[in-house]
Order: sequence, then structure tokens, then C-alpha cells
Amino acid sequence: MKKLPEVNESFEELYRMLIAPIKSKLLLTGIARK
Repeated sequence: MKKLPEVNESFEELYRMLIAPIKSKLLLTGIARK
């Protein structure tokens, strides 16, 4: 299965947009607990 580079790039952007807020929340909770 070969993925198109254009589709892969757009998917990466979506993935980052979804993961970024989750990561920041985890970081904030981790800092708050210390």
C-alpha cells in the first residue's frame, strides 16, 4: 500500500492539531502535580 505524499502531509497536520492540545493538557497536569 503506497500513500500519496499530499494526503500523508495533510493527515499529519490533522494529527498534530488533534494531539497538540492533548499534549499541552498532559504537560500542564504534570506540572501542576509536582
